[in-house]
Amino acid sequence: MYSYWSVGDGRKIDAWNEAWLDDGVIINERVNIPPHLLGMKVIELVDSDGKWNWSLITNWLPIEMIKKIAAMLPPRDEHGRDERMVAGDFVSTKGMKIL
Repeated sequence: MYSYWSVGDGRKIDAWNEAWLDDGVIINERVNIPPHLLGMKVIELVDSDGKWNWSLITNWLPIEMIKKIAAMLPPRDEHGRDERMVAGDFVSTKGMKIL
């Protein structure tokens, strides 16, 4: 089992050193992060219009990771706080809201 983040507002999650993509991958373990992007939170991958800022990642991130990000809603305050989850653990506030 592994833990990962369920993205809410994106303010807690280190974009490169914590698992937040759907398969639990940690991006920094698979790709070298450009030095000027180190330490970014997931919320910082969003532009001023609330959309993913593709210009930050499309030149260096593998296409399979870009597709995973594209399949996700960008973080927003309305989504609530980020939540740490455990793979296989369905008991969560967000999961219960969906039901």
